[in-house]
Amino acid sequence: MAPSFRILLFISENDIRNRIIQCLSSKHYEIEQVLSEEQAVSKFLENPYNLVICEDNLQNTTGFRIFKKLENTIAKSNSAFFMVLRNYSREEVQFGLELGIDNFIFMPIDEMSLRNKVDKIYRKTLAYNYYETPRFHEEFKSSPIPMFFSEDSKIVKSNEAFTRLFLADHEEADSVHFHDLFDLNGHQLNHLKLRKLENGLIDHCWLDGVACKHIPSLKYNLYKSNVGRHNANRVLAILVDKCGNSENGENDHVCPVYGTCLKVQSGTQTLNDPDVHLTPRESEILNLSAQGIPLKQIAAKCKISQRTVEKHRSNIMNKTNTHSMMEAVLKIRKHQLNPSKG
Repeated sequence: MAPSFRILLFISENDIRNRIIQCLSSKHYEIEQVLSEEQAVSKFLENPYNLVICEDNLQNTTGFRIFKKLENTIAKSNSAFFMVLRNYSREEVQFGLELGIDNFIFMPIDEMSLRNKVDKIYRKTLAYNYYETPRFHEEFKSSPIPMFFSEDSKIVKSNEAFTRLFLADHEEADSVHFHDLFDLNGHQLNHLKLRKLENGLIDHCWLDGVACKHIPSLKYNLYKSNVGRHNANRVLAILVDKCGNSENGENDHVCPVYGTCLKVQSGTQTLNDPDVHLTPRESEILNLSAQGIPLKQIAAKCKISQRTVEKHRSNIMNKTNTHSMMEAVLKIRKHQLNPSKG
């Protein structure tokens, strides 16, 4: 059963409020309504919701004022905030985005657009919640593959494999920046991918041939994935040895401990589990997603709609019992490393 996704709705006009509830009710989201500023603030601070949908002009207050009161808790709880604008104003939208508001709902309400916006936050919440579970942190801690979390390029947490390889005895993981340890070697494509990731244009990417500043001869392929809201810029990074190019032109990825290729093969995938079987199309989507290619470009490359790409991704996550594409990629690679383990 999927975890609950809680929405706090603060809309004064009945018609707008009922339209939003009707639009989202088919998704089985938990929606709670409030009718006063005091009630909205107290409820959210007591038990933060995944999403707040608030009207711009309310009696005796504004949506911007509500956001400012909740801002710190929203950031800490990885929640999202949508503003309903009765009248479109480019200046208000720009002002709201600068404040940190995640998105806007315009009148008249476009039901498909609203569902897509909320679904996107829901998927990010699922992925974020997975990386906060004890199960993941145990795997992160014990993994022989070097991994670390960073926020705004500052390393905030690393596993033992990473610490052993990259940090000196006197260094603490939370005092080091990414660029203190690694050099992109003037790689324009790597710089472009990193900028896209940091600005929320893509969710994950491979950085090829990243050099270790301590030992310049050591080069790694580095997988970075945004595991929080884009403005929180929380990133999980995984390093694998660079071992040249494969015959088909794709980079292979080698675990620094096992020395085993971690490439996702083209064609049908299996995970040593009779219930897990990816079709050739799903394998193609998996490969492209692993490269950090945005959904829109994947759709164009495969000559299918973005909705179909999302459906394939959903099938992949269901078959692999994972909560994100990154987790699915890692699970397949883990089974390729240890095919005898379930």
